[in-house]
Amino acid sequence: MTGPKNDEERLEYLIESIDDSILSASDEEIVEDFRSNGQDPAQIASSAMALIRRQLNAERKQRLATARQGYLRAVGQRSAVRSLPADPRERRGLLERIMSAETQLPAELTLAFREGKEITDRDVTSLLEDLADLGFLDPEDSQ
Repeated sequence: MTGPKNDEERLEYLIESIDDSILSASDEEIVEDFRSNGQDPAQIASSAMALIRRQLNAERKQRLATARQGYLRAVGQRSAVRSLPADPRERRGLLERIMSAETQLPAELTLAFREGKEITDRDVTSLLEDLADLGFLDPEDSQ
């Protein structure tokens, strides 16, 4: 096996050797190494834990912000389609057009609708909103 050929490979080899040395050291050896360098192992452990906590909190905040942006986008899209017809008969007609169109709606849903099972105006509105959320209703369709 040949050795490192350039400075970058030498540096990588050195880092890997240091990593291996640290990973193979016992806890006592690590504590003794800190003490021999005039450092307090308890203080270093405390500082490391504080750094880890800060990083975890920053990661959680970032995930929360991303989730919040996604939620706001979804709510914005949902409210854009929520302009359903005001008249219950028009909403029912819209639902009938969607159900009779060639769509990728679940077969159970279209079958139940076509069998004429009675649904309330509230159910029609809720169903249209759900279909909009799932992408089966375009904003132009709701007008």
